[in-house]
Amino acid sequence: QKQYRKHNPLAVSKQEFIELQEYLTRWNTRYRTEFFDALTNYKQIEVQSQIEGDDQESWKKLETARDKYLSLREKSYLARMFHQLPRHNLSSRPLVPHLSSGTVIGPTTEIFLQTFADLAEKQVESQGKWSGIIIIEGDAGTGKNFKVDIYAHMTNREVFEMQGNKTAQKEDILYSYELGPDGTYRLPSYLIRGIQTPGALVLLDEINTYPPEVLKLLNPLLDGRRYINDPQFGRISVHPSVLLVWLMNPQHYLGTTPLSPEIKSRARMMCDEYPEFQLAGGTISWEEGYLVTRHMTRNLQIGKMDQNTFIEFWNACVNNFDTGVQANKDTKKVFQDISAYIAFARSMRSIYQDTMMGKWKDEFHYPISLRDGIQIIEEYERNGCDMKQAIRDVIIPKISGKNVDVGAETAVIESRIAKVL
Repeated sequence: QKQYRKHNPLAVSKQEFIELQEYLTRWNTRYRTEFFDALTNYKQIEVQSQIEGDDQESWKKLETARDKYLSLREKSYLARMFHQLPRHNLSSRPLVPHLSSGTVIGPTTEIFLQTFADLAEKQVESQGKWSGIIIIEGDAGTGKNFKVDIYAHMTNREVFEMQGNKTAQKEDILYSYELGPDGTYRLPSYLIRGIQTPGALVLLDEINTYPPEVLKLLNPLLDGRRYINDPQFGRISVHPSVLLVWLMNPQHYLGTTPLSPEIKSRARMMCDEYPEFQLAGGTISWEEGYLVTRHMTRNLQIGKMDQNTFIEFWNACVNNFDTGVQANKDTKKVFQDISAYIAFARSMRSIYQDTMMGKWKDEFHYPISLRDGIQIIEEYERNGCDMKQAIRDVIIPKISGKNVDVGAETAVIESRIAKVL
């Protein structure tokens, strides 16, 4: 205990730590689950009976579970030592995603979140009756991870994320290896820890880069059974409140593995796309322009505009509508430059999609994302409002990679700049 109070990382040896970790994994799952279930049960009884606090039996059950959980968490020497280990980069714990106060949710994202929330509610409430997972498919850079983070933030869910890759083995799904003060330790993976954490959101990114034999291991997670087999601990069930989400790039992209019919039959699929560029009637959509201009720091007249005012100026300057606003020459130029950038980005995204599908007329291997748009707008402000040069300075240095012809792809960018801007 004295060693522990001094935060001595050598208070446990490698073997002691492994045994400690295995013991506390079982401890943490059992009592966190019991506490969560007791709390849920009390809330249900309270709602059904329409009473507030006078159901002594429910209170007693809740307090007993809470005392047991807190007692083990705070008083157990082993538990206290285990919770100290993250100070030494062991068993780091995910958190509920944080969103800045300036986060903007556009109409496309709002519609996406409404659909996602409906499917998430069905997954949690219909245990054993339908598919056990949500799969979101979309181009690179559309903001799939960000939208999931928004949902997790709004619903107060911890996110346990794992990244897919084509060299992954079955062991990578079950275990993670972390460097500690006394060597390398094998710990339960984020997936294993996540599915046992009440209220968590378990996120597997780029799942169609996993080898087929790894995906097959995950099959029991995808339907109403919701469990995974661990050779050491046996069947590990998903807590009823856990939400399972997979992200993937389009299945027809080069370097990805098409999902098998057995996975598709177990999943609910969603598509994530960039905001529309052109609306019905030929008008240019304001949404992406509004998202990227929120990061303007010098032209605050535009950067601080509320959504309705921005739409009025956009329609007046870009779509030539009579909205009743009077834009000076400089303001009109900024709006038109932003519209031209969005047209350029849309054109390059189309070329990128064709490249990923093996259509070789023009090649471009970099997806221009919304993050790139923000960087371009920042550079646009710094260089004196030269959009062409801002695009060159931000995008061209990012063209790289194996078997990438930098000169040819730079020429593609220049041709699109000359055509659109």
